[in-house]
Amino acid sequence: MQYGRRGTKHERHRQAALAIVNLLLDRSANPDAATATQRYSPLRIAAQRGHVQLVRRLLQPTPPV
Repeated sequence: MQYGRRGTKHERHRQAALAIVNLLLDRSANPDAATATQRYSPLRIAAQRGHVQLVRRLLQPTPPV
């Protein structure tokens, strides 16, 4: 099912997630920080959910703080 010119609702969700990750990384968020309960890294979660763009972004080097 299509939702306008921007594509599916699912694709818009992925684009929003990427925008949030970019915002956090631009503000020096730690891309290796694990979840409190299961100790999963953002990279692991993105890979498990098939978010290829997020995986690529998380693998890019971030400038030192």
